[in-house]
Amino acid sequence: MALAVVTAEKLILAMSAPSETSDSITDKVGIAKRFRLQGVSLRRLGLVTDDKWSAISRTIIPDIN
Repeated sequence: MALAVVTAEKLILAMSAPSETSDSITDKVGIAKRFRLQGVSLRRLGLVTDDKWSAISRTIIPDIN
């Protein structure tokens, strides 16, 4: 596992938009948070659907209300 060689502060979890669902995005963001990774990246943003954007908003963007 990469964490055995590199600290979590230097790692990000990468995803490819066409390969993901809203549930898989939520799950993978949860993994990144659990292991305290630096962040997540999503490739091919032009292919992100509304339900995927909703998942990103729910899991990444903090609720300010």
